[in-house]
Amino acid sequence: MPIADSAHHNPAEAAIVRAINMERRRRGLRTVRPRRGLARVADRHTRRMLRFDRLQHASFDGSSLHTRLRRAGYRRGFGEVLAWVPRGLDRRAGAVVALWMQSPPHAQQILDRRFTLVGAARRAGGMGGQRGFAFTVNFAN
Repeated sequence: MPIADSAHHNPAEAAIVRAINMERRRRGLRTVRPRRGLARVADRHTRRMLRFDRLQHASFDGSSLHTRLRRAGYRRGFGEVLAWVPRGLDRRAGAVVALWMQSPPHAQQILDRRFTLVGAARRAGGMGGQRGFAFTVNFAN
């Protein structure tokens, strides 16, 4: 699958999008298309989670995911999955997406047929006194 806006997804983030799309295709769903704006929102949130040492969907200014994505120009149909992978565990795209697929609420977001757009972020850093990687994937339509 060609990656649109690939300049805004590094190879690890592009691999997350490919792994998500593989899960969607397996179930007969349309693939989601990468979007620069969603990738920026995901990256900003990932950096803030690392800065504030918390994995959470709410923004650190107290606003919701919906508010965060509306500010970026997305008006309806939002979703998000987050992950923290401590150093030493498998942080490859397939492993992270497999973990999300084992969780019904996360799998529901990934497989929501309304979503057509995606933005992914992966950042190295520390959380809870451990080094590792934080992931954020935002969905919209």
